[in-house]
Amino acid sequence: MIKQITNFIKILNSDVKEEEIALGIVLGLFAGFLSIVPFNFILVFILLLILKANFSMFFVSFAIFKLISLVIDPLGDVIGYFVLKLKFLHSFFSFLSSIPLMNFTQFNYSVVMGDFILAIVLTPFIYILSIKLVKNYREKLKEKVQKFKIVQALNLTNFFKIDKEG
Repeated sequence: MIKQITNFIKILNSDVKEEEIALGIVLGLFAGFLSIVPFNFILVFILLLILKANFSMFFVSFAIFKLISLVIDPLGDVIGYFVLKLKFLHSFFSFLSSIPLMNFTQFNYSVVMGDFILAIVLTPFIYILSIKLVKNYREKLKEKVQKFKIVQALNLTNFFKIDKEG
């Protein structure tokens, strides 16, 4: 646990672009919300490999959003059920179900569809908020965090070094 926290702080203190961190967080959002189905997690992970996203922030945000998804799954179920029952989308969903790999995504389940829609709606907000929070941390809080006694104690060992070089 301490190692994950130090990695998180290392990334915030590093020269990693805010956009890469935000993209890792957004992909963690999708992985957390859609990890009910392993195939969907694999698709998100492939995107993580293709796009220039931060791996550590992906895994941290995946864990956080997985916990959040457990709480909001009932909302996702309501949203997904509503969307799946829309008459004008029936032909579109029939077309999707005829594509062999689409059956593995299980988007025909209301919770999966609803969580996917929630993730899409939240994406721009999470992306922009992530960039702003990282910039704010780097401009205003970075020096204060470095002065915490726990951070100074962890910096004494190379194993937990939290400085900019990482």
